[in-house]
Amino acid sequence: MKFGSLLLAATLAAPTLSAAPRDEVKAKAALQHYAENVYVVYSDAYTKALELQTAISAFVAAPSAKTQAAAKEAWLDSRTVWGQTEVFRFYEGPIDDAAYGVEGLINAWPLDEAYIDYVAGAPGAGIINNAKDFPVIDEEVLLGANENGSETNVATGFHAIEFLLWGQDLSATGPGERPFSDFVVGTGVNAERRATYLTAVTSLLVKHIEVVKTAWDPKNPASYGSNFAKQDATLTLTNVFKGMVSLLVDELAGERMYVGYESQSQEDEHSCFSDNTHVDIIENIQGVLNVWTGDYGTVTGTGIDEVLDAATAKKATKALTDALKAAKALPTPFDSLLIAPEDSEERKMLLDTILTIQDAGTAVKEAGETVGVTLPVQ
Repeated sequence: MKFGSLLLAATLAAPTLSAAPRDEVKAKAALQHYAENVYVVYSDAYTKALELQTAISAFVAAPSAKTQAAAKEAWLDSRTVWGQTEVFRFYEGPIDDAAYGVEGLINAWPLDEAYIDYVAGAPGAGIINNAKDFPVIDEEVLLGANENGSETNVATGFHAIEFLLWGQDLSATGPGERPFSDFVVGTGVNAERRATYLTAVTSLLVKHIEVVKTAWDPKNPASYGSNFAKQDATLTLTNVFKGMVSLLVDELAGERMYVGYESQSQEDEHSCFSDNTHVDIIENIQGVLNVWTGDYGTVTGTGIDEVLDAATAKKATKALTDALKAAKALPTPFDSLLIAPEDSEERKMLLDTILTIQDAGTAVKEAGETVGVTLPVQ
C-alpha cells in the first residue's frame, strides 16, 4: 500500500466526534446547490474541451510553432477548470461509477510515454510507430488500448494529449520540447498517424466530459444530478465529504505529491510533460473550497460550511485557505522540488505543503463528523 493510502486510512480512522443536531433545511439546500454547481463546473469543463478541440484541429491542419502554442494554451486552460471537478470523485458518482464511469478515460495517470509514441532511446516506440499491430488509429482502437495490460498503458485523456503536444519532459527547469515538425507530413516520422491519434484522442476527451456533464443535468428529471439531493441527506453528505477528504489526503497529498517527494523522481510528477502540476494542485484545492463555500466564479449559494456550527466551519475554512496559500507559494516547476537535494529548503517546503494539505483534509473530515458523517476506512 502506498503512503497516500496509509495516510488516508490513518486520517479516516481517527476517533469520531460527537454529532450535533443537524439543520436539515440547510443540509437540503447545500446538497441541492452542490448538485447544481457540479453541473456548472462540468459544463465549463466541456466548453474548454471544445475550445481545445478547435485549437488542436487548427494545429494538425497547419502545424507551426504558432498553432502548436495555441493548442498548448488551450490544453492549459482546460486543465484549470478540470482540476476543480476532481472533488466530485471518490464516491462512485457518474465520474467513477464502476459500470460506466469515465475517469480512467479522461484523467488516467501515470502514463508510460513509450506506449503512445517515441521516447529518448526508442525512436520506434508506441502505438503511433507500430503500424503492424495498429494499422488503423481511431477512437475505438484507443479505447481498447487504454490501460490494456497495465494501468500505465494510458492511451486516452488529458495526459495523452499533453504528451503529444509537449513530448517528454527531459528538463529539470522547463517542460517538454516536442517540435511542431513531428506533425508535418514529409518531415516528422509517422506524422500523419500522430496527427490522427491527436485528433481522435481529443474527440474522445470531449465526448467523455460530455458524459459526466449530462449525468448532472438538472433539467433532466432522470439524471443523477436531478436526484442527488432527493436521497437520504446523511448518505449524500457522506459522499460530498468523502470527495473532499479523499481528494485532499489520499489523492493530492499522498499519490500526487508525497509519492514523488519520497521517490525524488520526475516520473512521479502529475502533469509532467507541460510542467503544469503546480496548477493542478492549486485547482484541486480550489475545487474543494468551491464545494465548501458554495461559490464557483460568479455562482453563489448555500455551501457545505453552512450546515456546520460557526466555530467548526471557521476552523476547517482556515485549514483549506492555508492549504491553498501553501500550494500557491510552491516554487515552480514542480519537478524541481522532487529532485531537490535532501536537506534543501525546497524539499522542506514541499513536505510542509503536503502536510498542510493533509491537515486540511483532516479538518474537513472532523467537521463532517459533527453533522453525522462517518467516512469508512479504505
